[in-house]
Amino acid sequence: MEGLEKLKDYKGEGLLSDMIGASTEKKEKAVTPTKKKRRLLFLDLETTGLKMFKNGILEFAYIIYDEDKQQIITKGETYVKPASDVQIDYSAMKINKIDLDEVEKKGITELEFIDKFLKLIKDYDIKYIVSWGGNFDVNMIRGTFIRNKIEYPKHLKSYDLKQDFYFYSDTDYYSLSNITKEFKTKTQPTHRALADVEATFELYQILKG
Repeated sequence: MEGLEKLKDYKGEGLLSDMIGASTEKKEKAVTPTKKKRRLLFLDLETTGLKMFKNGILEFAYIIYDEDKQQIITKGETYVKPASDVQIDYSAMKINKIDLDEVEKKGITELEFIDKFLKLIKDYDIKYIVSWGGNFDVNMIRGTFIRNKIEYPKHLKSYDLKQDFYFYSDTDYYSLSNITKEFKTKTQPTHRALADVEATFELYQILKG
């Protein structure tokens, strides 16, 4: 069965229903949000590698979505300059194709990134982070906080949207690229943070119905 066909029979399983609430009474509506709608922070990172404490963030992109207004409030992207103790894994650089010289010229420092992240959380009253393969992104942010001896916000909850698509996809490999092709999103991921977070947000909209 095609993934989109499976979504027609959505009954509120998965992490999305945990986050915004779901009705199991009507199949024709994928998700019925509860009255306690939330602002969600969608994010994606490009990094110098996969190690939480040894590698660092190169690019950060985000979308803040208001469930009450059903609209995007703001979105943005920025380069983050690797700190002196951050290792560069050149196999990762071959995938994201980010120019390190450009990062050095245009990027913000890790401490500036932390300030920006905390300001987004505070200004928009964020309690929920949504991403694709979310443990990786959140752990890399946590690692950046820890290396800089700054406390990560304890109230934040993170959701990996990929896990919801285990219910509905026919693919054998749940990469963002494979799922966006199967569900025919307008934005296709490119291993750059803004395109990838926009693709993730489109998948959220498809899943929500």
